[in-house]
Amino acid sequence: SLNSDKMTQSRIIDVAIIEDKADIREKWRKFINNNGTGMSCTLTYSSVESAVRNLAALKHADVILMDIGLPGVSGIEGTRILKDELIDVDIIILTVEQDDETIFEALKNGAVGYFVKQYITNDDDLLTGIREVSLLNGSAMSANIARKVCNFFKKYGTVNTVNNGITYFKELTPSQNRALDLLANEGYSNKQIADVMSLSVETVRAYCKQIYKVLNVENRVQAALRAHGIK
Repeated sequence: SLNSDKMTQSRIIDVAIIEDKADIREKWRKFINNNGTGMSCTLTYSSVESAVRNLAALKHADVILMDIGLPGVSGIEGTRILKDELIDVDIIILTVEQDDETIFEALKNGAVGYFVKQYITNDDDLLTGIREVSLLNGSAMSANIARKVCNFFKKYGTVNTVNNGITYFKELTPSQNRALDLLANEGYSNKQIADVMSLSVETVRAYCKQIYKVLNVENRVQAALRAHGIK
């Protein structure tokens, strides 16, 4: 939910980690606490089951970094379970899996970010991603994943009114529909949309806010899904 609290840049972003490998879990926890200005990571779990047993603590988390290949309940199913329980938490997938089906299922279950571990060439990308989803209600994924998502939408999305493969929403202005097209079909960030449309980033953010409202969604991944007729 886009509340004033989320938009306050000065607040600490509480990050939780669900990862079965202790060394990786500890590496990311230390990295976030040492380098993530305005971030804190105190909650770490080795499984979805242990996270679910600690829902009271997890309610305070802003962002969960979720592995997929977990023992017991997978990260994909875990995303759905935790999003049902913790509506306001943002889940970013952090995994080695990168096949289209896995990515799509994770996003459909409520993840707003997706990073492939072996492709994080710059750890700052992850910190930027955490800020993007927590403070700006955006989504965070590496460029190769964004392309895969767009290709998947084009392949499997259902079309009601043809508008470059997405639904045209009469409640949105032509410019807002164009922004939605770039978001849903090209996977563009707000900055890229602003450049293409010769607008300020602030104007694009305002467009996105209206798009989310009309489509009854909370973030750009859900907006892309809805635009392609995928509930």
